[in-house]
Amino acid sequence: MEIVWKDPDKEAEPDSLTIRGCSSRWRTLHNVSLGASLKELEKLNGQQFHLAGFDWDYSGTITSWDNGALAAEFNGKHGRVIFRFSCSGAPTTEDEQSQVMGDRDFSSSHPVMQKINPGVGEIVWLFGPQSAP
Repeated sequence: MEIVWKDPDKEAEPDSLTIRGCSSRWRTLHNVSLGASLKELEKLNGQQFHLAGFDWDYSGTITSWDNGALAAEFNGKHGRVIFRFSCSGAPTTEDEQSQVMGDRDFSSSHPVMQKINPGVGEIVWLFGPQSAP
């Protein structure tokens, strides 16, 4: 777990909290934790969502809940929760992998994303009002 403080000297008010790995006891609203699969998040969201392609700086980051059930929960006025998929899913061919790589936005319903069904490997809680959507 990593905590970034708004005032590092006082360590009294967190700015963000990050957990990484493929499993954890820490949970968000709706009981989401490290290792949660893409398909599990689609089910909780009630529909597909969008995420960044793999193998670059923002690899596997959910970029939009597409106004699904989780949009208000994880992009609220009191903070934001960011999920990144990095835990291995089903094996794929090189051709399939290339279809979901790079600095592009993909739907979670993309056939290769569905096949891979990656797990959440990082959760970031950003506290306080956020300027990003």
